[in-house]
Amino acid sequence: QVTVRFNGRVCLTSYVLGHTRKRLHIPVSATGISTLVIQADNEGTEPPNTANLDLTDGATVYHILAYNKKDDAAFVKIKRVH
Repeated sequence: QVTVRFNGRVCLTSYVLGHTRKRLHIPVSATGISTLVIQADNEGTEPPNTANLDLTDGATVYHILAYNKKDDAAFVKIKRVH
């Protein structure tokens, strides 16, 4: 299970990771740096907790893997470039 926050706001709570993808549409601010946090609520049956993310910006896709132990978090900093 993971909890996802974007700029301090909870977007997903105790989401159970599995084979089905969860899609979140989160607009990124035109200025400044945005922060996406993926926190491991547990490690499931096969530690560590592994979250596989695809961040999409138009036609560009960034693949991110977050490996966390229980209560640890991965931080992704996003800065929009014009």
